[in-house]
Amino acid sequence: MLEVSHCDLVNRAKKWATGTGGCRFAVSEVTPMFGESPDVFAMRRHGTIPESIIIECKANRSDFLKDKKKVFRQYADMGMGVLRYYFCCDRVITKEDLPENWGLLVFNPTTNKVKIIVDAVANDRKQTAFNDTRMLYSLLSRAAVRGLIAELEKPYISIQSSPAGAPA
Repeated sequence: MLEVSHCDLVNRAKKWATGTGGCRFAVSEVTPMFGESPDVFAMRRHGTIPESIIIECKANRSDFLKDKKKVFRQYADMGMGVLRYYFCCDRVITKEDLPENWGLLVFNPTTNKVKIIVDAVANDRKQTAFNDTRMLYSLLSRAAVRGLIAELEKPYISIQSSPAGAPA
């Protein structure tokens, strides 16, 4: 079995989130001003409702066991992410290891494929909204510091959902 670094797992998890996971964007290793700092934070639309996804990447079992002790795992209402996943290679984490509502994504480095072993169960959006908002605030603050807010003020045009040239 090929050895896969934490960094490789994070990059592959981001790719999964914006591909199969259906997310509009995914960021990695972003530390918000307060609270949880997931390996991957992503957002997608579930119907008309925004849905946040966090992915924790674990390169080895000892890292996973250490992660289980974090306050955000002990008290799920303190964490972020409507959907929460662990992402690892085969045999690092088992279904039985998962905290309540968490999903498990297993990456095969030989085939470069990700398999959903356990699908995450949605957490209460009201419960996660406060912490998700902290992350979004942190991301927008970074955009402001870099002078990118003007880009966000431009009209949004969706190529996928609009006729050619028509604003969404």
